Amino acid sequence: MKFLIPVLIALTVSLNVYAQDARKENSVKDRFTISLGSTLNNSRYLEGNQDNGLYKELTVDYGVGRFVSVGVYVGHQERTYNFLSAPSEGAITTYDYTQTFIPAGLRLSFHLTPFVIENLSVKINPDKFDFYLTYLAGAAFNSVENQFSEVSSPNNVIDYSNYRTNEDINYQAGLLTGVRFKPTRNFGIFLEGGLGSIGNINFGVFARF
Repeated sequence: MKFLIPVLIALTVSLNVYAQDARKENSVKDRFTISLGSTLNNSRYLEGNQDNGLYKELTVDYGVGRFVSVGVYVGHQERTYNFLSAPSEGAITTYDYTQTFIPAGLRLSFHLTPFVIENLSVKINPDKFDFYLTYLAGAAFNSVENQFSEVSSPNNVIDYSNYRTNEDINYQAGLLTGVRFKPTRNFGIFLEGGLGSIGNINFGVFARF
């Protein structure tokens, strides 16, 4: 991840220079962006072999510069698993259990719409579109709940050799590119791709004030 540091520094310097001539109304400085979203896939951690519940993520960002914002994120997902128990003495039995993941951490975003318009000669309305690059770092907290009891198992014996879980805490970092579209002044939708807190393709709604 060390290679990201000079990239982030270069982006910050370039954005500050460009901001001198940018339109003030397109700035994110002193504005809050609140997003609620989900993901289309589950690229991190052990996938549930029974069900991967809907992932929900809330992010709050605040503009500290014309084209730079910082924020936090927190998510929640419950995945369902089962495993086969085959003790040396006793019948083969299937047992269910769940894992709950709560990713949380910090975000740093660079808003690139002026660069897209200038360098790619794309004719878009900067009041409607926000192209951005987001770096995130945090941890995912995992808890496990068994849907069975050893007392109720045959002969009170369970073979845990096929029982798999993730670590209680998994540290994470990611990089996303995204675009926000505002059909109204303060509300809109977003789409992101890259390495997120749970998945690679994220989507949702947001409000900016």
